[in-house]
Amino acid sequence: MFVPVKDTTGRESRHAPRRDDADTGQHSGHHGECHEAMNTAAGWERYARERPEFAVLTDGTTGSAFFASGERAVEERLHVVRALGYTVGPRALDLGCGMGRLSLALALHFQEVIGVDHSRTMIGLARTRAIEAQVSNARFFESDGGGLGFLADECIDFAISLLVFQHMPTWQLVSSNVTGVARTLVPGGMAWFHFDTRPPTLLYRAWNAVEPHLPAWVGPETRRAPLRRYRRAAVALDQLFEQACLAVLSQRHRCTDVHEYLLRRVTR
Repeated sequence: MFVPVKDTTGRESRHAPRRDDADTGQHSGHHGECHEAMNTAAGWERYARERPEFAVLTDGTTGSAFFASGERAVEERLHVVRALGYTVGPRALDLGCGMGRLSLALALHFQEVIGVDHSRTMIGLARTRAIEAQVSNARFFESDGGGLGFLADECIDFAISLLVFQHMPTWQLVSSNVTGVARTLVPGGMAWFHFDTRPPTLLYRAWNAVEPHLPAWVGPETRRAPLRRYRRAAVALDQLFEQACLAVLSQRHRCTDVHEYLLRRVTR
């Protein structure tokens, strides 16, 4: 059975397969947040057209090795889920799917996979790659801005998002995506999320203040939007998960740039 998708939102191809404050993680000023988010979205679209693999893995991994890395990442995390004694259902979600690095790997383990990304170009690349790889159980959708409003409630069994939340420039984007995923999870469904939760240093705070105003050629490109990382306080994330009815089953590397959570949807 296919994941139910609303017809009124979420743009999908007809051809299958388809597809702050440093202590709280928040920025102040609605206009500034919107402007920063729009600039970041435009930046991702540019990378999607020019250097899509680098936009995901900045170590230079490309080609078959790029997609093989996704298979390893998915298998390793599913192994942890199984080792903890949990099983997951047949439907998976890849939030921030990019070219489908994780989505196509998930398709080896799940009956149906939904990949979501806000870059239309990335979605097109993911659909093309799925066709080339003869993957028929993955569909790809353009994001509606964070709420996943085109997906029905309680239709996903397992969600994953790696190397994505760290690039979201506003707390509102983080919050809406977390709560959106939580809404789509079935009771008992699981989510694996990655964040950068390093404590903010004085240098980080200073860079946050000046980076949006600098010319594009200043500084390493991995320190500039959209590739730059935004740190989120682990305590603030813990509170967000609780509000979204996501219980923390396991976590590793807390307060580092590779902080990962295994979460489970609970009912109150």
